[in-house]
Amino acid sequence: MVQKKYLQWFLWLVCLHSVGVGLGLILFPSSWLAFFGLTVDAYRFFSTQGGVFHLVMSVAYGMTARDPDKHPGMLVFIITTKLIAFIFLSIYFLFIENFVTVALSGIADGLMAIVLLFFYLKLYSQGDPTEVTETDQTSPLDEPSVFDKPDPNP
Repeated sequence: MVQKKYLQWFLWLVCLHSVGVGLGLILFPSSWLAFFGLTVDAYRFFSTQGGVFHLVMSVAYGMTARDPDKHPGMLVFIITTKLIAFIFLSIYFLFIENFVTVALSGIADGLMAIVLLFFYLKLYSQGDPTEVTETDQTSPLDEPSVFDKPDPNP
């Protein structure tokens, strides 16, 4: 399916983006991180922790990209993660520090969430939940139960 291939390509791009951000947070000198608006502690713990987090998430993106049909729940998790990142970065930018890098990161995460949500709805949604189909008209209550069987000892 063409749409599934596009989803896989997009997930690989998200994976590469996360690997790049993760390695950057771990390997870039403090002066570079400060240039991008990140506050760096003397021991680089939090930037390294953020980098490791991005690398761990890239594993999830790659697993899902390899076989999205096998991991539709992971796709929901990834969309949720991107939406949370968008909300966090937007709040941080609007109310704490106005760094362009934070705003751009938030916009990027929001756009990734929208694209992934589009793919998810196209590929994995079950259609209109209010639409009644032939198979939906039966109920488990229509099945005979043990109480419906005649008593063998009248």
